[in-house]
Amino acid sequence: DEFEAGEIIVPDTLDENEIKNSILNIKSVPVTIAKTDDLIEFGKAELKVVSDFKTNCDENDSSLVLKLTYGKDKYLFTGDAEFASENKIKDADADVLKVGHHGGETSTNSTFLERVTPSYSIISAGKNNQYGHPHLETISRLKASGSKIHITYQWKEIEFASIGE
Repeated sequence: DEFEAGEIIVPDTLDENEIKNSILNIKSVPVTIAKTDDLIEFGKAELKVVSDFKTNCDENDSSLVLKLTYGKDKYLFTGDAEFASENKIKDADADVLKVGHHGGETSTNSTFLERVTPSYSIISAGKNNQYGHPHLETISRLKASGSKIHITYQWKEIEFASIGE
């Protein structure tokens, strides 16, 4: 109700009836079922599906993982992805990482961070949430990688801009 959407993109792992019963009833917005390596172009920018849907994963590891590339700038949006799906992402390098699973201890492992090498990491988490997100282990791994960490409860709103150069 708060946002105008032109299209809804969902992972290939959702059951078609699940999609119809939940998303399609919200609005009459077209729904696209994303598959690994799908590419959506926005002028000079491109959004690539880098999730690996070939393995049976739990709900979090079935998250849609997207990589936005605009010129030299690269952003990786990992949804609620955890170790199992992070390790299967082929095209992971990015300047900005939206940390998986709200910075939970089962996301953003050291091996994954070596592949991504983010300059900035964004964690979406409410202050004093019931799950304890972000977890100290994840924060420690991010700090060790040299990434600058921004958490939504500290900044309220986090925005990055790019001119694609």
